Amino acid sequence: MAMHDREVITELANLLRTSGDWILEEGVKLSLTSVSLSILNEGFRKLENYRLQQIDTSTGVAPVNLVLANKGDDDKNRIFDDLTFLYAFIPKISALKVIHGTSTIQGPICLEEFRNLQVLEVKKVPVHLLSGIEKLQLQLCTIICSRCIQAAQDLFEACGGDMCSAHMWPKLTTVSLSSNNLDTLDGSFRLLPAVKTLDLSQNMLRNTENYLENLTNLHYVNLSCNRLVHVPTFSVTAKHRLVKLILSNNNLDNIDGIQELINLVELDLSGNCLCTHDKINLLCYLHRLNVLNLRENPLAYHANHRLLTVQYLSPVAAKELNFYFLSYSIAVADRTGTVCFPTPFTGEEHWLTGTGLWSITGRWSFNGSAGSFGSDYMF
Repeated sequence: MAMHDREVITELANLLRTSGDWILEEGVKLSLTSVSLSILNEGFRKLENYRLQQIDTSTGVAPVNLVLANKGDDDKNRIFDDLTFLYAFIPKISALKVIHGTSTIQGPICLEEFRNLQVLEVKKVPVHLLSGIEKLQLQLCTIICSRCIQAAQDLFEACGGDMCSAHMWPKLTTVSLSSNNLDTLDGSFRLLPAVKTLDLSQNMLRNTENYLENLTNLHYVNLSCNRLVHVPTFSVTAKHRLVKLILSNNNLDNIDGIQELINLVELDLSGNCLCTHDKINLLCYLHRLNVLNLRENPLAYHANHRLLTVQYLSPVAAKELNFYFLSYSIAVADRTGTVCFPTPFTGEEHWLTGTGLWSITGRWSFNGSAGSFGSDYMF
């Protein structure tokens, strides 16, 4: 094993020995670069080969405590101990993030040893180079893929590099495919019956056709920063369950169809092409609407924007609505014009290690988002 590879194994083992109990707590995510994960998998292969060589031919059973006997090399013994520790620890991890840097990926990246994985995040790693996803299909609850895929079916039908036949993802409730330059959706969404939170932001979608109608449990949908010209269509069940919809920074010039989402609590229409206030007349059907964002639409620059908007709101919703106007959050119920600034997220970032090979992250969700998920901050 090369010196650099030994250093990676040793540092990772020391990190997990020190912080292992904390990492295994719910919500804590271990982040590995594609390089360090490849080194780890190669080390596991060598460990398994060595164990097979040590099997007692008479009993067919490997010794309980294997030692590199008579090697005379303390470094090899330490690496063996580190690999043995990691081999036992890795299957316990429930949340993993894999990040790729600038180097060329040499061969497939295997996830098979992460047998207890429930949360998987992948960034800048081509999904066709990931193997072992099929074995995780029945247990994953969250998948986050950024700059990884060209089509959703590459992940949900083929399972990346496993190239398997299509099967259901029964426990998958949170899906983020943000920043993948997707220009169309596909039928693979039919395999995701349990999804409640869906993030398709920062892609190139012009329409969603009828593919989102396969998702009957949706509560939260983010389609911001696409090229949509129509409000997406949802299943009959999802129309009643959806509570938060983000459609900011698209090309919407009307909101036809929004009236069917009768239980919406939060709606973001900022950065679209809504020119006149009569284009938002369908908001009157949204009696539970609590947060409305119309910033950066042409209509938002009208001198009487606030009053013109209020007349199209449901009287029930208008009493409690937080109406985002330019850079302020104004409570419509407050007729005195009192300005209330939104509460920002104040989480700080801290690196646990400076190696650049891995880190440990915790999760946060932004304020006021029912069923939401957000980024991870490092600490």
